[in-house]
Amino acid sequence: MNFRHPQRNPCRFGWTLTELLVAVSITTMLSAGLITALVSMQKSFLASRHHIVAQSEQMLLLDYMGLDLRRALSVTTSTTELAITIPDYYDGAGQARDPQIQGSEAAYGPTPKTVRYYKTGSAIYRNDGGTPTALAGNVADFQMIFQNLGQSISVTITFEPKYQLWGSNTNNRRASTTTYTSTLLRNKR
Repeated sequence: MNFRHPQRNPCRFGWTLTELLVAVSITTMLSAGLITALVSMQKSFLASRHHIVAQSEQMLLLDYMGLDLRRALSVTTSTTELAITIPDYYDGAGQARDPQIQGSEAAYGPTPKTVRYYKTGSAIYRNDGGTPTALAGNVADFQMIFQNLGQSISVTITFEPKYQLWGSNTNNRRASTTTYTSTLLRNKR
């Protein structure tokens, strides 16, 4: 007995050309969609990481400035630089100095030292007695504003992100983030 299907040719196996073209087209469209999604996710990840790093640098800058301003004996501000005179708490070896009481004030070391904050090129520096330390790098998008309000200092640091929502038109930049702090000068003479 022959149990072959009457409409099927046993010598003909495989796909037709039309079926192959449809399968290849569908696979190409799915692959293009996946690649586009992966590239978009990578750009979003890098932009988010850059934003987080920049915000942590903002906070680091404000922490350093706030600490120095709370210890300040005198402060000089301009639009681009903050100069703070603070007691010299440590000797050359990094050991803490014992304060000497002079009148109604505690004096540390022979003379106070000056700490400066400024932006040069693509970095923001803290210069502590002639030794500059970069607190934030790649800061082309940072703006710092110092305001001397007499007994207090106001510091504003604005970060304008490099990445954009769409296209390369700079009018489409995301809104910036601004961090403010006002510090009361406790030791100002």
